[in-house]
Amino acid sequence: MSLLSIAYNNFITIFSSAPLLAVGCTAIVKTSEKTPLSALLVAQLAKETGFPEGVLNVVSGYGPDYVAALANHPDVDKVAFTGSSAVGHKIIGYSGKRT
Repeated sequence: MSLLSIAYNNFITIFSSAPLLAVGCTAIVKTSEKTPLSALLVAQLAKETGFPEGVLNVVSGYGPDYVAALANHPDVDKVAFTGSSAVGHKIIGYSGKRT
């Protein structure tokens, strides 16, 4: 399972998740709390085209709360995000605390 923290648009959502889905992985797309609708639309379109439930997941909400919980989760194998290097360092720190 991979976590994608996206603060951009549908292109990044699709560009980041397509390779994961193509090889049979699941994806969690964490959108900006300010712009969740475009990723929710992509997820709805995926569902309508026959993607199995739970393959492409969208989480919207305040970034630090969700990203910390997901990056710490032992079932998350990969984290990709767009944002500042300061946020990247925090995500690396969250991921390093896994047991």
